[in-house]
Amino acid sequence: MDKIRTGLAAYGMSGRVFHAPFISTNPHFELTAVMERSKELSREKYPDACIVRSFEELIGVEGLDLVVINTPDST
Repeated sequence: MDKIRTGLAAYGMSGRVFHAPFISTNPHFELTAVMERSKELSREKYPDACIVRSFEELIGVEGLDLVVINTPDST
C-alpha cells in the first residue's frame, strides 16, 4: 500500500505538537509538504518535506493526496 502523501497547512502549535508528529510516525502517511508563512522551523525535524509559503503553493505540490488544514478558525 502506498503512503498517503500529506501536506500540513500550518506549523504553529498544533502542527508542531500534534499533526506533524502523527503524520511522520504513522506508517501509512508521509509528511510531504508544510506551509510556513515566514519561518522554517519544520525543516530541522522534517528535512524531506517541501516548505511552502502559501496555501496556493501547498495545494499545488504535485502528488499530494491529503491536506490537513489546521489553521485558526478566523483564517
